[in-house]
Amino acid sequence: MERIAVLVSELLLMLALSGPAMAQSRKNDSNYVPPQQLPVDKPDPPYALNYIDEAAQTLGIKHGNVNLFSGASGRDDGIMPDVKGGIYHGRTMLQFQWRLRE
Repeated sequence: MERIAVLVSELLLMLALSGPAMAQSRKNDSNYVPPQQLPVDKPDPPYALNYIDEAAQTLGIKHGNVNLFSGASGRDDGIMPDVKGGIYHGRTMLQFQWRLRE
């Protein structure tokens, strides 16, 4: 019985202490400012490439990926792979690709 009395007194104490905090969180109509709506992200319109963008693409940088090298094996038998290397999505990649050639 004593535990229930302690629990009830703790609950009443918590309610008494949280009253001012609850009153503070209520919005007065005179001071209430509605939250600002963030603008919806729209895709950027396409733009003409400038000199730096063209130079970056010729060096192998496109869409944040860096193509450091790319080479075909030169053989048509499908045994030697084509090799591509660079940085894709923030990770270093070395890609081997075998293609069936007829």
